[in-house]
Amino acid sequence: MINYVQLPVTISWTWGPGCGGDEPPGYSLEIATDSCFSAPVVNTSALSVTAVYQGDEGNAYVFSYTTDSLRNSTTYYWRIRQGGGPWGSISQFTTVIASPVLSLPSNNARNQNLSLSLSWSSVNGAAIYHVQLSTASNFSGTVFTSNSQAGILYTTGPLVNNTVYYWRAADSGTGAWSAWSGVWSFTVNVTRAEEIAQALRQSGIYLRNNILYYRLAVPELAEISLYDIIGKKTVLLSRSLPAGTYSLLLRNSGLVHGLYVLHFKAGILDRRLKFVMSQ
Repeated sequence: MINYVQLPVTISWTWGPGCGGDEPPGYSLEIATDSCFSAPVVNTSALSVTAVYQGDEGNAYVFSYTTDSLRNSTTYYWRIRQGGGPWGSISQFTTVIASPVLSLPSNNARNQNLSLSLSWSSVNGAAIYHVQLSTASNFSGTVFTSNSQAGILYTTGPLVNNTVYYWRAADSGTGAWSAWSGVWSFTVNVTRAEEIAQALRQSGIYLRNNILYYRLAVPELAEISLYDIIGKKTVLLSRSLPAGTYSLLLRNSGLVHGLYVLHFKAGILDRRLKFVMSQ
């Protein structure tokens, strides 16, 4: 018995050629969840002729039929016969696992925060999930991809303010990945003050438009340094500060336009950010 695995639930069946005269011979197709075909889910002779080949002894016909009512993660058996003759050999196939259904944030949601959780429905038999987030609806510019997500919740951020994001998910049991879910979108949109506050709650520092914002939960020795493209170090700050939120305008540091790496250290917070110094 031939066994096919990980087939979609919508399948186009094609076989032939079946020889006949001016009229094509009749064929029947049966599909069932048991090899005895006690309760076929498909039992039809309404087959389409997709090609006709002319020969010396008559025409040869190619037939097709499309099934669209199969279930995911299910084993099926199928067979065909010509006219009222005996059934052909039985073959077997298993359909692919179902795709997840996206949950939150809702499709086309607006005014979303810089950091948020993506959630979707659990799928029976799924072991891991694959999540993609992009600023392009065709996912040509993928922001992140995770193909080993165990749960049905993924937290991402900080994202870019005033930006539309697209996301989708897939899953896998013990074999191939399912088809992608539908694509949903959401828009990140917060005020400038809330943008800074959210970013600082997320990571402690935030760099935007050559301004470094940083937050100290307790008094700390804060050290801020810049490294240019050849590794030259410029110390911008090295002193103890009380708890609070601070900002530092990097443009006033006397540095020329170019690529830099900023190193921020205060207590256990130790971060490096790459950025381009604008004029």
